[in-house]
Amino acid sequence: MNWRSLYKPCNMAVMPSKSQKNLTLGILAGIVTGMLWGIVFVVPQVLPDFTPLELSLGRYLFFGIASSFTLKRTWSDFKGFNTRDKWQVFWLSASGFWLYTILLFWAVNEAGGVLSTLVIGLLPITIPLAAKRTWKLDKFFALGLSLIFTGLLVLEVGPMITHKTPALTLRGVIPLVSCLAMWTWFGIKNTDFVQKHPEAKVSLTNLMGLSSFIILVVIGVFLVDLPQLLHHPQFGLFVMWSAIIGFGSSWAANVLWNICSKNCPATISGPLVVAETTFGLIYTFMFQTRLPTGFETAAIALFGFGVFLAIRTEIKDHLSPQPAAI
Repeated sequence: MNWRSLYKPCNMAVMPSKSQKNLTLGILAGIVTGMLWGIVFVVPQVLPDFTPLELSLGRYLFFGIASSFTLKRTWSDFKGFNTRDKWQVFWLSASGFWLYTILLFWAVNEAGGVLSTLVIGLLPITIPLAAKRTWKLDKFFALGLSLIFTGLLVLEVGPMITHKTPALTLRGVIPLVSCLAMWTWFGIKNTDFVQKHPEAKVSLTNLMGLSSFIILVVIGVFLVDLPQLLHHPQFGLFVMWSAIIGFGSSWAANVLWNICSKNCPATISGPLVVAETTFGLIYTFMFQTRLPTGFETAAIALFGFGVFLAIRTEIKDHLSPQPAAI
C-alpha cells in the first residue's frame, strides 16, 4: 500500500470548478447535518423524566409546524410528482422518520441502548457499500470503512468489558436489523430522489415532516397521557427542547441533508453520517462537563481518519471522469 498517495493533493486543475464547489457544498452540508442530528443524543439526558414517545411527539410537532410554512409551494411540487414519486415520498417518510422511530424505540427497549447504538452506527458503512455498483472496493475506501467500524467497536465494546449488558434476543434483533435496513435504503433512495428532483429538496423535507407529524400525533393520542404531559413541572423545558430538535435536528437538518444528497453520491454522503455520532459524543461531554475517556478519544480519531480515507477516494472517482473542455 502506497501511503504517500494519501497525502498527494487531488489534481483538480482539469475539473470543472462548478463540480468542485457543488461537492464541497454537499460535504459541508453533510457535516452540519451531523452537528444538528447530534443534538438529539443530549435531549434524553436533559429530560430523563419524559418517555421516548413523548420526546418524539414533541419533536415531530415542531417538525410539522416548520414543514407547514411553505405549504402552498410544497403542495404544488407534490402535485407535480407522478404516482410512483408520490409513493416514493411516503416510503421515504416511513423509512427515514416515523416507522423508523417506532422500531428504534422497540429496539432500545428490547436490546438496550448500547447494542442499538452500535448497530445503527453501522449506517456510515452499510450506505456506501449498498450504493456501490461493484464489490471491487478501492483499498483506501475499504480501509476507511474498516476504521469507522473499528471506532464503533472501540466506542461500544470497550465499556462493555467492565459492565453487564442485556442478553440479545430475537425480539431485539428484528427491529434493529429492520432499522438498519430501512435507513440504509432511505440514505440511497433519498439521494436518488433529490438528484432527480433538485428543485423540490425543501418540499420533500416538508412532505416527510407533515406526514410524520400526522402519523405520530395519531399514535400519541392513544399511547401518551396528554393531561399528565401538559401538567409536568418541566413542560416548559420540554417545549423548548422539542422546538430545538423539531426545527433544528429535523427540519433544518433534513434540508441540509438533501443539499448533501443533491451534490454528493451516496458513497460520499454515507460515511458523513458518522458526524452524527461524533457530535453526539461531543455534546454529551459538554453536558456532563467531562473530558472524553481513552476509548471515546480513540473512537473519534478513528471516525475522523476513516471518513477522510473513504470520501477522499470517492471524491477523486466522482470528479475524475469529468475533465474540463479545452
